[in-house]
Order: sequence, then structure tokens, then C-alpha cells
Amino acid sequence: MKRTIFNLIKGGYLSATKILPSNIEKRFRAECAEEIVPIDEIETKYGTIKYYSLGLVPLWRSQTLFTKEPEMMASGLIA
Repeated sequence: MKRTIFNLIKGGYLSATKILPSNIEKRFRAECAEEIVPIDEIETKYGTIKYYSLGLVPLWRSQTLFTKEPEMMASGLIA
């Protein structure tokens, strides 16, 4: 159900931008992208690490980085 709603919203956004003139469409998409880029924040004992995730793979990687890097965990970086 969530995926269907997501696809409807995404399809509506993409369709709506197609009616704009090319230069305005590109600017609109660029401005929207700056506003909606996911920022994943991970707390460590040294402060917060922010990952700007410009896609699904970078977002997944930021969320699994410290579970897949035993050297990082052993170094004491993570609180």
C-alpha cells in the first residue's frame, strides 16, 4: 500500500513538471531536489555525522556503515 501511494505521488510530480517549459522544469526539479534530499544523521561519541544521501544506495550505506565496518567499531569512534 505504501509503495502504491509513493508511486502515485512520484508519478504525479513527474507528470506535473513535464507541462513546464524545459528551462523552468529543470530549475523546479533542481530546487525540489535541494529541499528533499535525505540527510541521515548518526550520533557518535565525537558528534554527529551527516550523510547527504542522493539515492537509495548511499542512504542504505549510511544506515549500515557501522555494522559492516568492524575496524571502525573497534576504533571506538561509535558511542
